[in-house]
Amino acid sequence: MIGRIVRNYNTAQVSHHFGSLIASGITILRCLEITQKVVGNSIFQSEIEYMLGKIKGGAALSQSFKEDSKFPGMFVKLIRVGERTGKLPQVIDYMARYYKGIVDTDVKNISTIIEPAIMVLLGLMVAGLVITVIGPIYTLISDVGQT
Repeated sequence: MIGRIVRNYNTAQVSHHFGSLIASGITILRCLEITQKVVGNSIFQSEIEYMLGKIKGGAALSQSFKEDSKFPGMFVKLIRVGERTGKLPQVIDYMARYYKGIVDTDVKNISTIIEPAIMVLLGLMVAGLVITVIGPIYTLISDVGQT
């Protein structure tokens, strides 16, 4: 689950930066170079490095992905669709919003699952604290009552 969130987060980040740059009229190579510097994940940086090498060798953007790419399959397919229809900036903007939504939903789901576990853990901690404070007091009071 965490790996999926990290992958989708980085995909959304790459989509957002790349989409903003390409919509402003910058070349694909320059967009990828800038995006590579902005993305914080080293795995995705190496993916973009690989893509840059393929594109410099004459491949299209959609053909520049690795066979075992860390980008989701739908991302690669939609890049191909965007290239063929001439609407690459719009498609990339859509993907940025889509993957950001997925990340938000997954994080909400994790927090919903974790909340009850945290409540139980806090309850056990409070019970332990009460026992360690009340236990000696109770023992002291019972000892005073015997004398």
